[in-house]
Amino acid sequence: MSVSHVTDRPDADFEITDGSAVPAGNYDWWEARVYGYLGMHRKLFLRPMYRVGGFYDGTRQQISLETFYRPWPKLLVGGEYSLNLIDWDAYDDSTIRLMSGTLRYSFTLIWSGSTSPSTTTSRSLSASTVVYSGSTNQAQKCFSYSIRAT
Repeated sequence: MSVSHVTDRPDADFEITDGSAVPAGNYDWWEARVYGYLGMHRKLFLRPMYRVGGFYDGTRQQISLETFYRPWPKLLVGGEYSLNLIDWDAYDDSTIRLMSGTLRYSFTLIWSGSTSPSTTTSRSLSASTVVYSGSTNQAQKCFSYSIRAT
C-alpha cells in the first residue's frame, strides 16, 4: 500500500480523452494505491492494483492488472490493462481503458584489465534494458517506444 501526493502545473490546456480537457493551472491531489505481487519469483507473475484519489479537477478510481513473463533472466515480456473511472467536476464522467505492452532485453558487457602483474582492475559496462512500450485506449491510438541504457 502507498499514499502519494501528486503535483502538476501544466502551462497549456491538454486533452485527456473523449473531449475532456485539463485547463492550464496548478493542481495537487492525494491518491492511495493497494497492490500485490503474485508469483514474483516465477517465470510468469501478476501485479493487480487499485488506486483511488484526486485527479486534476476530479477524482479517479483505477483498477489494473499487469503481467510479466520472463522466459530467461535477460528477457521480459509484459502487458497491462487498466480501467480508469474519472468523475470530473466540469465534465461528464469518463471511462478510460488502457492497454500497454513491454518488451525488455538486458545486455551486459564486462571487461577487465591489469595495470601490473600484482594489480588487477575490473570495469563493467552495462548497456541494458531495451524497452518497447505501446499504448491504446478507446478514444485514440498511441504508439511509443523508448530505448534506455542503465
